[in-house]
Amino acid sequence: MNKQIILTFLSTIFLIISCNDINNGSTQDDPISSKEKWLHFHHITADAFDIKGMPLQIKPEEVRYGLFEEEEKMYSKTFMYSPDSTYYIDMDSYGLEIAENDDGSLEYLGREIDIKVQLVNVLTSDSSAIELMMCGTSCFPEEAYWENKTTVSILGLSTDRSEKVYPTIWTYDLTNGAFVKYISEKEVIPTDENYFEKYRLNKLLSLTM
Repeated sequence: MNKQIILTFLSTIFLIISCNDINNGSTQDDPISSKEKWLHFHHITADAFDIKGMPLQIKPEEVRYGLFEEEEKMYSKTFMYSPDSTYYIDMDSYGLEIAENDDGSLEYLGREIDIKVQLVNVLTSDSSAIELMMCGTSCFPEEAYWENKTTVSILGLSTDRSEKVYPTIWTYDLTNGAFVKYISEKEVIPTDENYFEKYRLNKLLSLTM
């Protein structure tokens, strides 16, 4: 009798553990990454890019950086932090026009043609940053994704000489300064939607932290 009770108890424990393992291994409820979201928005997959890429002879320079308290409160909502939280990417605080209404709500007025992508060390965020990119009409950064704690990918669009637009990934390695550009073989599908306005703008306009 006691042996039967013990066997039943062990079987129950085994069943519970098995169910937990299945639930823990499920990816159905896992949040989609910013990179996956960006690829899906442009109707492409990661294999649409040349695996070798184009090495860029760019040496990012240190620039003055610092935000007022209210600016940091707003723009920090879209900072993309490295896995170890020692760096973040800021691609909104430069050239973005947001006004505060009388009722305290925020209104998006648009952004300058130039977009600056800045790599910020958390320890020096009140004095300097590394300017990775300054884009005008030839490139348009939309998102950032940390491949690991030392490699960040800037996801966006670039225009060729014939003015065709292609999804583009710029990858920067903090350890050796290597900068590589990957261009999709597939052009951007014309749409009325804007990636920034669809996925990131609401974070900036939100009054909650």
